[in-house]
Amino acid sequence: DVVDASAVHFACGAWGLISAALFSRQSHVQEAYGQSQYYGAFFGGGGELLACAVVGILSIIGWVVAIMAPFFLLLKQLNMLRSPPEHEEVGLDVSKHGGEAYPDYMARPPRENSHRSYHPPSGDSGTTPKSIAVQPATDEVRPVSEGETGD
Repeated sequence: DVVDASAVHFACGAWGLISAALFSRQSHVQEAYGQSQYYGAFFGGGGELLACAVVGILSIIGWVVAIMAPFFLLLKQLNMLRSPPEHEEVGLDVSKHGGEAYPDYMARPPRENSHRSYHPPSGDSGTTPKSIAVQPATDEVRPVSEGETGD
């Protein structure tokens, strides 16, 4: 999960349901909903609200899996789930968006030449370009011509 959507939406959403079931005061529930039959387990409300939260979380998980699994399986079958390896190697910020998103946090040394290239490991199937070059002026990704070193 590249953008931590699972951590933000799933984990925090689940925690929101569970924490409300644990920490809701009877007076606050009465104020918000006009009834105070169910409230937080830590304040003597029993486990009904917690059980309801767990059922809600499991229902959401089931719904998301049922809706999204076919979509992701179809994308995988169509080879549309991942970016090409050469774009991953250069970085999607450069190959798709035209610039480095975090140039100060790069794992590679800063650019010193007019351009750099990526050469895939030997045994490449031949279905992708043998190398790509990134031009510093535009960060354009293009196939390297025969005989061009790219370095």
